Amino acid sequence: VMALHNARGLIRDHDPQLTLTGGRIPNPFFYTDLVWDHDLGFEGLAASILTDTSEDARLRGWLTAGAFPLQEVEFSSRDKWMYGAQAGIEAKPVNDLTGKLGVAYYDFKHVVGKLNDPARPNEYDYTAPLFLQKGNTLFDIDPGSGIKPALASDYDLINVTAQIDYARWHPIHVVLTGDYVKNIGFEKSQVRSKTGTDDVDARTDAYSFGMQVGYPNIVNFGEWNLLLTFKYLEADAVMDAFTDSDFHGGGTNAQGWILGAGFGIYHNVWLTARWLTADEISGPPLSIDVLQVDVNARF
Repeated sequence: VMALHNARGLIRDHDPQLTLTGGRIPNPFFYTDLVWDHDLGFEGLAASILTDTSEDARLRGWLTAGAFPLQEVEFSSRDKWMYGAQAGIEAKPVNDLTGKLGVAYYDFKHVVGKLNDPARPNEYDYTAPLFLQKGNTLFDIDPGSGIKPALASDYDLINVTAQIDYARWHPIHVVLTGDYVKNIGFEKSQVRSKTGTDDVDARTDAYSFGMQVGYPNIVNFGEWNLLLTFKYLEADAVMDAFTDSDFHGGGTNAQGWILGAGFGIYHNVWLTARWLTADEISGPPLSIDVLQVDVNARF
């Protein structure tokens, strides 16, 4: 962590702060699981600037940028990368109200599949993703009798995330969260040529909104929270490999509700339960309901 100094070389609480992280790191962005699974680990390099680090700051902004390798392709310049940047602002007009807004752009490089030539049947196998869930538009890059699915669309995401934390009844908080993402990298002509069909729709929008009531972070016995979230996630709004792996069994092309609760059973030990119910947005009907019960411990 590096802090920017004032002219006299002194560090004060309200000084801007520059943070550099590299290697295997937590998600450096302000996000929900609409785009990124909460269990997802990042590998790469990220830098973040926070304009004010004091706890009583009424207004502060941040800027985060990073580069993250997704797949190395030997003897090729077509390595797969994700470049991300996010600008945000956090405002606290009164002591019991905090608002936060982040606008991000995520650019996925070299993720679109390329059809193999029958004379060189495995030349572009590396363009197929190493991991898929379900939902994204795919096409077969194998020219023979086998099947090797690859992504038909590019993914360049614009993501807007907002949160309001109302703490009038502290330690009980009411937290409202909204998230919207649009894939502007989807091109119908490209997808049509790769899939070989004219029946292609741009299903590139996703949004979620939710509310949590209770203790923001459960630490002690008897502390609790409740949450309710609605999610709508079209097929090519995000890369299905990286979004929530629990909602609708993972992937995209799903809409539905999440109802959850948490309760502290000991210091730094708490119980959580979630009911996730989701349906397919387009295509053959597919409804998936999931009940999760977890015991969590913090060390």
